Amino acid sequence: MRRVLWIAVLCLASRVLPAVDVDALKSLALEDLADIQVSIASRGSHALKDTAAAVYVITHEDIVRSPADSVAELLRDVPGLNVARIDANTWAVSIRGFNGRYANKLLVLVDGRSVYTPLFSGVYWILQDMLVEDIERIEVIRGPGASVWGANAVNGVINIITRSSEETRGSLVSVTGGDPQTRRIGLRHGGAIDSDTDYRLWVQRRAHRNGHFDTGREANDSGRDDRLGFRVDGLADKGDSYSVSGGLYRNEAGVTANVIDMRSGFSVPVDRVNQSHGGHLSASWQRMRERGGDELKLYYDWNWYDATRERFRVLDIEYLAEYPLGETQVFNWGLGYRWVSDSVAGQPLFLEITPADHDRHLYSLFAEDQIQLAERWSLALSARLEYSNVSGVDLQPSARLLWKPREDVSLWAAVSRATRTPAVAERHIFAPVLGTPADPPERPLPVVGAFVGNPAYRSEQVTTWEMGYRAMPMPQVSLDLAIFYSRYRDLRSVEPGAFVVNPLSGYVLLPLNVENRLDAASRGLELSLDWRMSAATRLRFNWSWLDLDRQPRADSQDPVSRPGQNTSPEHQLGLALSTRPAAGWLLDLRLRYTGGLPADTQPVADYWALDMQLAWEPAPGFRLALSARNLFDAGHMEFYDELNQRTASTRVDPAYMLKMVWEF
Repeated sequence: MRRVLWIAVLCLASRVLPAVDVDALKSLALEDLADIQVSIASRGSHALKDTAAAVYVITHEDIVRSPADSVAELLRDVPGLNVARIDANTWAVSIRGFNGRYANKLLVLVDGRSVYTPLFSGVYWILQDMLVEDIERIEVIRGPGASVWGANAVNGVINIITRSSEETRGSLVSVTGGDPQTRRIGLRHGGAIDSDTDYRLWVQRRAHRNGHFDTGREANDSGRDDRLGFRVDGLADKGDSYSVSGGLYRNEAGVTANVIDMRSGFSVPVDRVNQSHGGHLSASWQRMRERGGDELKLYYDWNWYDATRERFRVLDIEYLAEYPLGETQVFNWGLGYRWVSDSVAGQPLFLEITPADHDRHLYSLFAEDQIQLAERWSLALSARLEYSNVSGVDLQPSARLLWKPREDVSLWAAVSRATRTPAVAERHIFAPVLGTPADPPERPLPVVGAFVGNPAYRSEQVTTWEMGYRAMPMPQVSLDLAIFYSRYRDLRSVEPGAFVVNPLSGYVLLPLNVENRLDAASRGLELSLDWRMSAATRLRFNWSWLDLDRQPRADSQDPVSRPGQNTSPEHQLGLALSTRPAAGWLLDLRLRYTGGLPADTQPVADYWALDMQLAWEPAPGFRLALSARNLFDAGHMEFYDELNQRTASTRVDPAYMLKMVWEF
């Protein structure tokens, strides 16, 4: 009943808020949002309204006004993107299905730097923390982006873009505290080195205490994250520009891991505190010519993960060039090289990698031709040719067509192919995940099921067809609609092998071999609506529908993947209201609905969540904000770790935070 009452309150608020002021709406220039320059769908910069892809942008204003407390939570507003918390340190984030802690069909970038781990081709979201006040925007493309960004951009790409040093001159203090005992403090200082060079330095500490399991018992998911960073931006001779940035971090995260006891066959919960540390150094150089330009980018990344005793290093170098060909054509091309060194000592009886050390070399050639076919028609053809010592040669093409019958209406269509390179674990893992206790005399020894890697595991493939429609039916309203259909081939399946009986080991091994015997098809719809009701009030709505059907092949005996099974909700809905109820005050409300997840053992029920932030700005540069998440909710579960609850899930409870930001 309380949920219904609050939905009614939101509807009533839209009636009693200030009336729409036409002159104010003109000054709002909703077209400015459509004119935001995005580069996620191509390596060139284009207005959002001229992009033939399902792109969503979270702006700096959206970030500052959001009640979210982490990068992962900021993504909840994106239609078609599913964000689910497993415990306070672990997240499942994916686009258009296949969600999980080890989701591997989403490429995540920070200023163009890939943050995936080669062990499972996914992202450790707990380590993607940063000073949110320094984020300029987050660009999200739903659908394949491999023709531009390379392998693993299967279902989407997220690029987190930070602000330039010039935009962050001065000092900032950000302090957050609240229940459940979350604390965060961030400090930043920036300035000018000379007339052409700016810098910033920042440091942040974040900590939180234990949450609770669904039973109410205290969990072991407390954590602490310390990090610092810098950025320098400058101008060189002849209009060239450069940027250098870097950072270091150290993280501690509690977890309850369910480990198979090989002697008994029982799953035993084990409390651990995992430690991680690492850093990165990035640099770029841009040269602008009278027409076109080029860019050289490189970064070095190093990380240590205590949970898997994994050390990996990445060196990435890329050169990009843009050449206008006449008045109606622009040609982009680029070369890239990436070296990845991964060493996984593993944890006995939890996860083992044999051999432990792996070096990967990836060479890539990228080309894109953007053609203005006619006054209102444009075509973008792009392809990326890659060679690696893991998967050989791979071509990932894309074609995107845009038609603008009017300046405020865009229709687009696209077809794309993408692949996912095999992860280290898929080829070399040994991980006990299932256990059945002994039952004498019929079964004198326990049976242990373990994932066993396949050195011949191949790349996964997808072909996606998309169509989209963008329009401004009224000066104060924008509409964005995308529909898609995807066909997946050679997806990962788990095939039971022959029992291995070795009395000396004390158990019977059931190998669960990693194979490519699963196909799938998905279709869906993603809708977002943005209504600038007045100069002070904005209402946004988004809805997504997903239908994903896994299709094991005739020779597959996979006991996990079945037709109709999905780890992402069929329906998601979001409603966001932002307003200024009085001078110096800002109110933001987020209402969202997430559909349930069926499961054989522990299904996840659908849920509604209401988040709120009330901010007071008594003076320029000073903000005091009270936020609350999951209001009027006794607590709910959002996801269960897909590997037989390898990580014990905890309850998402209501949270109340007080935040102070002072810029001077």
